[in-house]
Amino acid sequence: MNKCYLKIFLVGLLALGLASPAVATGLRPAQKALKGKTTRAAKLRTVRGKRGVADWSVLTYMQADNNLAPFAQFNAREMQKAAIPPSVNVILEWDKPRDGKTWRYKVGRGTLTDVGSFTGAHDLGYNPVQEVIDMSTWAKSNYDARQWCLILWNHGYGVIDPGLRAINKPLPADRLANVLPCFPWIRIPGLHSKERGILFDDTQGTYVTNTQLGQMMQGVSTAIGQPIDIVGMDACMMAMIEIGYQIKDYARYLVASENVEPGNGWNYAGFLGHLSVDSASWTPQRLASMIVQQYGIFYQGQDNSITMSALDLSQMGALKDNVNQLVSAIAGCSRVNPTQTRNLILTARNAAIEFDVTDYIDLYSFYNALATQISRKIIRPATKGLRPGKVKVDTVFSNAAQVVQTILVNGMQLIDRAVIANTAGSAFRTVRGLSIYFPRGAADPSYKYTKFAQDTSWDDFIATY
Repeated sequence: MNKCYLKIFLVGLLALGLASPAVATGLRPAQKALKGKTTRAAKLRTVRGKRGVADWSVLTYMQADNNLAPFAQFNAREMQKAAIPPSVNVILEWDKPRDGKTWRYKVGRGTLTDVGSFTGAHDLGYNPVQEVIDMSTWAKSNYDARQWCLILWNHGYGVIDPGLRAINKPLPADRLANVLPCFPWIRIPGLHSKERGILFDDTQGTYVTNTQLGQMMQGVSTAIGQPIDIVGMDACMMAMIEIGYQIKDYARYLVASENVEPGNGWNYAGFLGHLSVDSASWTPQRLASMIVQQYGIFYQGQDNSITMSALDLSQMGALKDNVNQLVSAIAGCSRVNPTQTRNLILTARNAAIEFDVTDYIDLYSFYNALATQISRKIIRPATKGLRPGKVKVDTVFSNAAQVVQTILVNGMQLIDRAVIANTAGSAFRTVRGLSIYFPRGAADPSYKYTKFAQDTSWDDFIATY
């Protein structure tokens, strides 16, 4: 069950008392996340005090005050499987359902050490932006490191911001525990939700908008005194050009998924185990790539619809410029022949790879489809002097289309440089690791507030096509 659709499905399932036929997608059985004692029953110690500077600090803000709570327990246990050395700080700030407390743990092999859990004026999740910044400030003072990885753990819905609805209300824990083991393989065909964002808290009714995400990363970067080496989003559909562009000034690499994630999330035992061996040798690029690799290994042969990629955020500015150039060049084509231009764009959009939320498409696949259309219908016939059907190709339009073609080729090269690691199941074997918002209907009103939309003409383009 993916993190995005789990809650919607369970509400419908419990209301109707039945389930649609299951579609096998390879999610590890959800009951694995429910076996054994919860992480509160793990070995706990309480310690405080300043440490020396480690090679890495891996901070996870685990927003589990929702119906992903059982999967939080599973991931916390997975973290404890690694033989984490003193040179690596693995810190977990955990919002558990409706307990009014902020839990802070240092993770070790088989242990969760309480390093400053507290009860504040508000339950965790009341102001997630400030809470992540405060966690980073505290970690800098107590668990300093040369390199930093920040993981945001929760539901994720891409670049469009939602209005919270009653569907986000948590299910009773006993009913959730009874349902999950019975239907670990189900996805809901044809389900489409307009809810996006990240870090949803059901008790507080809060989430982080994409504008706030940029503010959060700026605050974290200031708190630790450097750009964040890796921002990881253990959440659905966050490997988008718009998300990367939003945080590019405050982080070096982004690890996220183009598509929905299974409920069990990342392979924490896998990548932390590798990091724990000679931690000083792990550069941000190498660790980001390892997270992607281990994710693919975790679900290999079990889920054919997974995606995960690592993005070099230093390439986001060049990609933004390329998208702007493309929009401008397409406008030039449209001035010569608007009907043929529109047909080319819509054909390429139909050929592009969509994800479970079909407003999101793989950017490379769109570029490649449009380049193919231009080559077949414009450039090749122009070279021969004729189009199929014996109609001459307009030379002015052909020249304008060749400008578009050049920009597309450059863009595909930029995507390949930006995506430093990529893994996908067989259902998405040709995706390249970076998506973009391209709805078939009207754009969501929140899109215009993203930094990418404000700095490009892409919002005008999708409004036109």
